[in-house]
Amino acid sequence: GTAAAVAAATSGQAVMAVQTASAVAGAVGAVSSVASTAGSAAGGIVALASRLVSDGGAAAPAADVAAATSSLPAALPPVLTPAAARSQTPQAGNVAGRTPTQTAQTAQAATRPAAPGVPAASPLDGRTASNAGGGERPVYVPRTNPFGYAEGDTFTYQITDTWKGEVTGSYTTAIEEVLDDGKLLANGAQTAMDAQGRITRQRSPDGTVSSFEPSQELWWSNPKRGDRRDVLFKETFQRADATKGQTEWTGSTTVGRPRRIDTPAGPYEALPIESSGWYHEALDGGARSSGQWSRTVWYSPKLGHPVAIDIEDADRVGKLLRRERVELMHAQTTRGAP
Repeated sequence: GTAAAVAAATSGQAVMAVQTASAVAGAVGAVSSVASTAGSAAGGIVALASRLVSDGGAAAPAADVAAATSSLPAALPPVLTPAAARSQTPQAGNVAGRTPTQTAQTAQAATRPAAPGVPAASPLDGRTASNAGGGERPVYVPRTNPFGYAEGDTFTYQITDTWKGEVTGSYTTAIEEVLDDGKLLANGAQTAMDAQGRITRQRSPDGTVSSFEPSQELWWSNPKRGDRRDVLFKETFQRADATKGQTEWTGSTTVGRPRRIDTPAGPYEALPIESSGWYHEALDGGARSSGQWSRTVWYSPKLGHPVAIDIEDADRVGKLLRRERVELMHAQTTRGAP
């Protein structure tokens, strides 16, 4: 009886190894050799167990047991283990982000009849997709946040000096990670944003590092014509020359009527979010200055993000110091295109 139990348990181990190997055969080419080895071992063990039962549960010779189990690998490679397979799949909360093709694959797998003599496969749960040759493979679904931003979204802008009419530069914001609270990390964590896509920390190409508290609140998600808000945020900075200080931005914001604007990325229907006010800067060394600022953020409801920003800064008596326009050149996102 003891020998039969040992044989049955060992047989169960082999069957589990075969099932695990088969489940990811389509994703890992190397699994075929492991599955074949485990299958051969399973056959030997099952045969040994059958002979023991027919012999009335007599003890199995040690040599027979060793021969039946010698071809079993000591441990499956990590990529073949269920834990490793789960680590390559998205969290359950992101299943809603699956594409129509992935949804169709799931439906087909759930209704496909099993081959004669083969047990019916369990329906896919959205974390895997069927392979044409059998088995399943992990499905990557990028994380999204409640405001529609997703891992892999990119926005590229050009900067034009509207005084001179010259393009002075460009930059790209590439979202790489959506955190559990919906906040965003981009550009190798050089840029951090709140869940609505507004900058909270950034490192500029010239080496300046700025942090904004609570964020650069020049727009918000889903604005409506006629909305009004106060502006109040603080910027803490360290410039490339190691100068440190803080700027307080105050003012008010109004959302205007939607209109169609042209950008290098194409035409967009956009809402102008017009802000203006005062800034007050204090350097760590004691120097202080103040001036006037205005920003018009052209927010596209379809894209869920600004497609242009008009920038003006002046000194305290109104002398213009800066006039720029930032325009979208390209967007790669799961949301709308022009």
